[in-house]
Amino acid sequence: MEYNRTKAGVDTLDQLTGNYSCRRKTSRWPMALFYDILDISALDAYIIWCEINPGWNSTLPTKRRMFLQDVSKKMMQRQLLRRSTTP
Repeated sequence: MEYNRTKAGVDTLDQLTGNYSCRRKTSRWPMALFYDILDISALDAYIIWCEINPGWNSTLPTKRRMFLQDVSKKMMQRQLLRRSTTP
């Protein structure tokens, strides 16, 4: 009974994380779990960001994709700067 009540939420989560996923083919279950956690965390961050900033790129159809690109660039920026100064 409880399973059927929450099944729609799980299906929606699977659909949303499947659209933009970082998952790669792997035979190692810790990596598969890490990819799942990363996908869910990215979706959670996007939902929180949209609640805090409702007008952010509101006219664009690919808001989530742009958000994920911005987050990934900001996460890489420090490493890229460090690597560019290393001889």
